[in-house]
Amino acid sequence: LEGRSFKLSYYNEYKSYLSNMTITLGYWGIRGRGEAARLILRFSGAEWEDKIYASPAEYGAFKASTDMAFPNLPYLIDGDVKMSETVAILRYLGRKFDLFPSNADAWRVEMIEQVFVDWVAAFYKIAFDKANFEESSAKFKEGLGAKLDKLGGFIGERKWIAGDKLTYVDFLAFELLSVIQMFSPDSHNKVVDDYLARFAALGPIKKWLESDERKQRAFHVLPPNYAAWSGAPN
Repeated sequence: LEGRSFKLSYYNEYKSYLSNMTITLGYWGIRGRGEAARLILRFSGAEWEDKIYASPAEYGAFKASTDMAFPNLPYLIDGDVKMSETVAILRYLGRKFDLFPSNADAWRVEMIEQVFVDWVAAFYKIAFDKANFEESSAKFKEGLGAKLDKLGGFIGERKWIAGDKLTYVDFLAFELLSVIQMFSPDSHNKVVDDYLARFAALGPIKKWLESDERKQRAFHVLPPNYAAWSGAPN
């Protein structure tokens, strides 16, 4: 019994040690595919490092030295967990910080997650297409109203995507829809606007949005040297 008690005590201490370790999120100095994860970490109140890579050479040095299975940006390091891929990181943080849906609501979250992934891919294709930007962006904006109306119908009278429970996909939604509103300020749906306002009013999110740190950070949505539309720095 004494041996078992010692092992249990050691295990609990190890769990406490891991939970108190600083999480590292690595990404470029833009919002891009890393901002939703940053929002979750800011909301969580956890200790974390926002590791910003200023150049491909700097990231290349990390990539050459890391033992991460599939190094890429963004990446997340949390104790023994060393992972990449945007949605996988969001899901991991959702589980870690109780931002994961119940089994009954998981289908809604997983489905809209993939809808948002498609929206991001379509938007990035336009944003990086310097040769055809004017034409392709006009077509995107023409169809945006219908997309937002469909999303508004999906949200309905729910507080969040999964109902009363805030989940990781709400952070993905807020970042994506905020960028879309920046890109097309005249595209609106009342249900979606109200949903975004509720999210922006969450204590830690509101604190971040109004902070001097955010104002001084001046991150573009996408890299201005490569994108036809990079978004105004925030």
